[in-house]
Amino acid sequence: MTPPRGSWALLSLLACTSQGVQGPAPATSAPPDELRCDKKPTLECFLRIPAGSFLMGAQSSDPAGPGYDPDAAPNEGPPRTVTLAEYWIQRHEAPAYTVNRCLTSETCPRDQVRADSAYSNIGPPERAEQPANTISWAGAAAACAAIGGRLPTEAEWEYAARGPNPRRYPWGDKPGCGVPAKVGLAELGGSEAGSSRMMRERCELAGTIKCDDATGPSPFSVIGMAGNVAEWVADAWAPYPGSSEPAGDTARRVQRGGGWMSTDPLELRSTARTPAAADEQLPDVGFRCVWGRVL
Repeated sequence: MTPPRGSWALLSLLACTSQGVQGPAPATSAPPDELRCDKKPTLECFLRIPAGSFLMGAQSSDPAGPGYDPDAAPNEGPPRTVTLAEYWIQRHEAPAYTVNRCLTSETCPRDQVRADSAYSNIGPPERAEQPANTISWAGAAAACAAIGGRLPTEAEWEYAARGPNPRRYPWGDKPGCGVPAKVGLAELGGSEAGSSRMMRERCELAGTIKCDDATGPSPFSVIGMAGNVAEWVADAWAPYPGSSEPAGDTARRVQRGGGWMSTDPLELRSTARTPAAADEQLPDVGFRCVWGRVL
């Protein structure tokens, strides 16, 4: 989906921050001090997520069953308990300067970034601290590898967003205001019904905002996990274990969190999943990295 001309102002409100093979997992479980938020807070820093278990996914068929959400899509279930080892995740979505530096060092492939787009934050110095966007899955994976990290698995992303007592949204169980830009407008490709719902649920916000007050933080104090830009994760698109959904498609990857062009608050739920061609380079899709071994 490409925004119409003249809608750059929407993307400029974001004051936060091809198919391929992801880089190797970090050799150590904790990032160096210069990349730890408790040691040196920057837009690239990582927060510790303790080891734990949580109920991943949602289902809409059994109100008395685990993980019930009346708005859950079939591809979000069946819910299951997932246990994760400790890992570290970036507090903010990766800023554009992460990719700028990667391109300058020729570590990131230039054909995986659509920097010539008027909606891209990659390149212009004045947008360096806005979220990286217009980047493919392979480009995002390369950018994470360049700082010693990797893309999160779906389970790691969802646990960081929901916590051990799963929330419907990163900030709680009600939509609230989850999109730090005017969204839900029919002219951006959404339906009139979706547009009305975004505004009725107060999921649209105009004016200059700061990253920290775009949305409430997740239970682990991770910022901007819904709205802003959607985020690539490591996984290829596939049904969850035990699902009756059609077989997966390894040519597509998963995006999480919803973006500034979302047209319904339901798209911002922490269990919502979106398949996308791995080579897509869209203005409302970015990424954040994690640090830690994949078990």
